[in-house]
Order: sequence, then structure tokens, then C-alpha cells
Amino acid sequence: IASFKKQAAVASGTAPVAGTFLVIRAGQNITVSAPFTTTSTIVCQRAITTPLNLTFGAGSTYIHYIPIATATIPVVAGWAATSTCLVYGANANTAPSVASLTQSFGNFTWNCPSQGANAVNVLFLNATTIVGNLNIVSTGTTGSVILSNNTTEALNISGALNISGGTLNMLIGAGTRTLTLNLGGNFNMTGGSLTETSSGAGGGLITFNKAGTQTFLKSGGTISNAINFNVNNGSTLDMGTSILDGSGGTFTVAAGGGLILADPNGITTAAASGNIQVTGARTYNTGNYTYDGTASQVAGNGLPATVTNLTINNATGVSLSQSVTVNGTLSLTSSVLQLGNNNLTIANTSGVSAITGTFGPTNMIETNGTGYLIVSSNTNNRSEEHTSELQSRQY
Repeated sequence: IASFKKQAAVASGTAPVAGTFLVIRAGQNITVSAPFTTTSTIVCQRAITTPLNLTFGAGSTYIHYIPIATATIPVVAGWAATSTCLVYGANANTAPSVASLTQSFGNFTWNCPSQGANAVNVLFLNATTIVGNLNIVSTGTTGSVILSNNTTEALNISGALNISGGTLNMLIGAGTRTLTLNLGGNFNMTGGSLTETSSGAGGGLITFNKAGTQTFLKSGGTISNAINFNVNNGSTLDMGTSILDGSGGTFTVAAGGGLILADPNGITTAAASGNIQVTGARTYNTGNYTYDGTASQVAGNGLPATVTNLTINNATGVSLSQSVTVNGTLSLTSSVLQLGNNNLTIANTSGVSAITGTFGPTNMIETNGTGYLIVSSNTNNRSEEHTSELQSRQY
């Protein structure tokens, strides 16, 4: 806020020009008497009259800096996808009204370092959509942003969820309810807290629903209580080396979903090991699984017995933890896949063509134990204990 030092001189009936800051100071009001789209920054310390005439256009910013009991974010005609609503002024005595938050925003940022425990904020009910990113920066030392305290509800975020500080509480209250956060972008947690404190069954649910790849990054902060995670059909969650831990909830990869894993221990079904370490049930359905670590990896006992596609992209090697059937394609990229005492079955009737990669000493399937490589085709189904590289493609 300290950086907003200039104030555009705006005469009555004149709109602020793009690139300037309009500050509505305490004790002053601004009236939007006709439909108008702003691409400027408005710092609001008081009120905007007839806000339904106002649209925040591309690149515009509204800074809500009203530390008084009458605080309310204007319910405007619209927020462009690249506009930003920044709440800065909530303190121990005030918070924006629920009604003012039940609208479709572009980007939404909560950064209230003076917020106290009394400023409990019930945000983003069923009518709310965030087209851009939701950013939680600060809720003060004892405050929080609460997404729901009522019935089962959903919040749709097309962009990323970024938590760098403060507390994001998905659900409070009693009864069997779920707050579902449908996330179309990435999950980035570098600090702060993600939790739910309801006393009934249900809890929070984060659903990764992008038709494509989303990333999960957790380099700081804490996740606690019943926060459940789902990866939908058609979505692939790139975990990198991040560990999803702390949650007492569940983790589910739906049939047709996928994971990209870089942890040395892959994925497990129960142990505090691998990329997924929630203490609730872990369910990995048939889908697409990629191992792309920089240190040697084991697949882990969470890799399903049957997968759609399996990709091995680790120059230091990957070892199977149990027998696996690949219904689609096995892709090898500068990697050695060691079978150990486990069978690898390529069930795709294209046979050897379902194994892709430039085969050689550093890119091969190695049967270094009692396991077999079993390849199906339209004319035969043969198996062979195979210890040489696949360059010859002879079975």
C-alpha cells in the first residue's frame, strides 16, 4: 500500500486514465453515474456509489483498504479475467460482507496483516467464481480466511491457488458437509496454513480438474485435518519432489487421471513415504503415471497393477515394486527400467510398437531378477526372461 503514493486528479465527470491511481479517501465517495470500464488502480478507503455501472477491465486493480465497520467490496458489473481485487484493510473489527464476495472475480488476493481473530470471514459461496488466481498472503497473527460455515458448497478457481502466508480454513461448523474447491490451475504453497476445523464428517475437498497437467508445489507451510484431494479423469498432477503431507484426508486419482512423480520412493498406499503421505485412504486408479526424478526411484506399492500409460524418464533408473500391466504405451526416455522379481506386461495388441524410445545401454528394460517382460500381439503372446537391451527388439 505504501507504494501507492500518487493520486490522479479527477474532476467531476472525468474518468481516471489508464496507468494512474485513484484514491478514494476516508470521508469521500465516488459516484459512477454511467456504465464505465476502468483499466486503472482504485484504492478505496470509503465507498463507491452505484457500483453496478462500473467494470474492472483487463489489468485493473481494486484495493480494498477500509478498516471500518462499514467495509464492503463493491458489487460491480464485472471483473475481467486479468483484473485484481486486493483486500488489505480487514482488522480485528471488520471484514468484507458475504454479499460483496458472492460475485465472479478475476484474481483475488487476501493480504490483511492487521487482521485479528474476530475478523472471521465467510467467503466465496456457491455463486462465486475466481477466473484467475486466489492468493492468500496474510491473515494476521490470529485471523483466518474461512471459505464456508454453512451447507455443502463449491468454489471454482480457474487459475492457481497460491498460499504464502496466513490461514485458509476451508470449513467450520457442525454437520456432514463438504466445501469443494475445484481447481483449474496449479497449487502453490510456500507458507501459511491450509486446514478445516469443522466438527462433523466431510471436510474440505480440493479437486484438480484441468484437462491437462497441473503442478503441486509445497515448499513450506502446513496442511492439517480432513483436507481431501482428487485428481479427475483427464487431469495429470505433476508432484515434482513435493510431498503432500499433514492432511488427515484422502487422496484419489480417478480412472483416467494421472500423476508425475519425482520422489525417490514413488507412491505408497499407507507409509509416510513417497510423494503422497496423507493419512487417509490413498486410491490410485488405472491412469497415466510418469516417473521423472533425478535420483533413482522405486515405483512404490501405490502404482496400480494396471495402468493406461507408463512413462519412465529418469536417467538414474526406476525399479518396479510389484508386477504391472500396461494397457496403452510404455515410454522410455534415457532410462533403465528394472523389473526385479516383478512381471511387466504390455497388453496393448500393438506388441513391441507399444514400447517407445531409442533403445540402447542407457535406455532399456532390464530383467535383473525373476521377473518377465511379457508382450502381447495380435498373433501370439510370448514371454521371455530378458536381460539385454531392447535395441534388437527380439522376443
